[in-house]
Order: sequence, then structure tokens, then C-alpha cells
Amino acid sequence: MKSTILFLILIIVFSCNNEPKYSEKEKEVLEIGKNVIKETYGEDVLLSKEPYTIDKKDSMWVVKGSLPDGWVGGVPYVFIDTTTLEVVDIYHTK
Repeated sequence: MKSTILFLILIIVFSCNNEPKYSEKEKEVLEIGKNVIKETYGEDVLLSKEPYTIDKKDSMWVVKGSLPDGWVGGVPYVFIDTTTLEVVDIYHTK
């Protein structure tokens, strides 16, 4: 009985993990983007726009914030060069 309950708990815990799986490079890019957002807009904005997504477009990584379902508003974007990992642009939509 105890093993059945433990098994069910493990299934629930592991099935609830909806976070995307990022490569080491993507994790580094995400960290750079989040640091720039925090430095530019403050920790309140950083935390309120989680989770962040990463897309690769041409020679740029794009780190983008998100809003909860049903919310209206803007999110921060950070553009990072894929070769040098330098921040090329940052802005916040409205």
C-alpha cells in the first residue's frame, strides 16, 4: 500500500513539471536576458513577467517575458547576438 501511494505521488510530481528543457547555451542566454531585464526594469518586472521563453531568430536569441492567461499588457524583450552573446537590444511592449 505504501509503495502504491509513493508511486502515485511520484507520477504526479513528475507529470506536473511543464518547464521547457533548455540546453546549456539556452540556459546561459536566459540568464543573461533575465539579468538585463532586472538591471533595466527592476526585480518586480522580472518576477511579474515569468516564465520567460527563448527563441532563436537568424543571428539573434530573443528572450521574452510572458503574462498570465487573460491579462492584457506588455512584456520585456531582450535580443542577444548568437555568436558574441552581447545584448543588442532591449525593450518592453505595452
